[in-house]
Amino acid sequence: MKNNIIRLSLAAAIFLISTATKAQVITQILQVNGDCGMCKKRIETACYGLKGLKNADWNDEKRTLTVSFDSTKTSAEAILQRVAAVGYDNEKYKADDKAYKKLPSCCQYDRSRLTTAAVKSN
Repeated sequence: MKNNIIRLSLAAAIFLISTATKAQVITQILQVNGDCGMCKKRIETACYGLKGLKNADWNDEKRTLTVSFDSTKTSAEAILQRVAAVGYDNEKYKADDKAYKKLPSCCQYDRSRLTTAAVKSN
């Protein structure tokens, strides 16, 4: 009887642990500045450096980044920080001036488009 209680308790604990750490895939659309195909590649590449990212697609016409990610491993905030670190202002972070100036001239977008929402600096 004691062994059955231990087995049942162990099974319940394993079940709770497995369901608590189950992947929570979230899809979000984020605003990110940029201009061209080179921007697209650079923005998406920065995202894929994060563990838990499932998909990243930047749309140059809408200046939106659609991301799907496991929320137990990363967040939209972490993604936006990575994007700002490679020179792209976004809805939450303004890129460092040095990172922006390192972008090729075709990628140096009009920074006034989105910067009013980017209140934090990276």
